[in-house]
Amino acid sequence: MTEDISRKEKFAFRFIGLSETSLTKLQTMLKALSLTVRIRNDGFVVSFDITEKTDLEPLYRFLSENSIDSSKYSTWISVVTSSDHSGVSLPRYVLDLIRQTKGGVDFSFVACLGDSSLLSSIRNLE
Repeated sequence: MTEDISRKEKFAFRFIGLSETSLTKLQTMLKALSLTVRIRNDGFVVSFDITEKTDLEPLYRFLSENSIDSSKYSTWISVVTSSDHSGVSLPRYVLDLIRQTKGGVDFSFVACLGDSSLLSSIRNLE
């Protein structure tokens, strides 16, 4: 019997606790990307998905020009799967991002066990 394992990996970059000034600069420099912005007590949380085709040079320039503390940003790796165990091999572009930014790396692992509606949702994520 073959086990039906569905899986979706997603890679993103996230800032936590950005000031309004830094947020405005980031939005200007990364205008080609779709940014998700939320506000918290300690500042803005900003994230955006990354793919192999994402031009990350504006991000690198923003980090260099604005001296953002590396504790305020990270590469976010999310795995949603129908298996209760799994591993992640990071693609070259994600490894390059981590090395270039020297920030944190955060993981999210969600196992959708036995719920056919969740498994169907995993298959349909794009």
